[in-house]
Amino acid sequence: MANEEAMARRFMERLSRYGTRGGPTENEAGDALHNLGSVAQSLKPDLRKGVELIITKVLEEQNVSQQRLEGAVKGAAVLGTENAGIALRHAVHRRVPASAAEAALKGMAAILEHGKSGSSPVPISGKGKEVMGDALVEALSHPSSSVRALAAEYVGRHGDGKRAEFLGGLAIGDAEPNVRHSAADAVAEMIKAGKVRDEKALRFFLLLGKGPVAQRRQQEVLARIEKRLGRKLA
Repeated sequence: MANEEAMARRFMERLSRYGTRGGPTENEAGDALHNLGSVAQSLKPDLRKGVELIITKVLEEQNVSQQRLEGAVKGAAVLGTENAGIALRHAVHRRVPASAAEAALKGMAAILEHGKSGSSPVPISGKGKEVMGDALVEALSHPSSSVRALAAEYVGRHGDGKRAEFLGGLAIGDAEPNVRHSAADAVAEMIKAGKVRDEKALRFFLLLGKGPVAQRRQQEVLARIEKRLGRKLA
């Protein structure tokens, strides 16, 4: 622990000189943020809290460089606390580069998964789950299809069943096949998990569209969902 504490203090001292003459470059600051999150798990609670504050503050900045943003995202993801997960919501909006948004999604999903399994050292509150769940949904409108596809997967795994129709609409309406497939699979996952209470209403919604393209996609989505379920949708 003493070695990790010394490393953490070294990274913190380096970051305190950011923006000053002779201070770390953008790349060096990004690396320090990532490394700071990596060593935080073995630190004493008060020092770990200090690490959390440094990383989350960067995520909350309005005009942060891509290097520092990606370093903070990676640091928050490996730190794995609820506050780190909540701060990651700032890294999934439309203006964030795809690489950072994907890392933020993976970090939030891992934190939610640990909270679900009980392996998190500190239980995730209902508010934390709600904020991170909303951030996963927000990422469904990201310009990058890879981000949207990943977000759809995680909404299916961690989202409320009320999101099933939204995912169904994405499965039919998105321009990219990888997003449509991921969204359809996410709907099937929600059904398997018992999150969808009214399958008939969902089926009706999936078949609402008009026009040859929409109708073809509707049948493709329905077939994909039913294949994943191994049965017909009610």
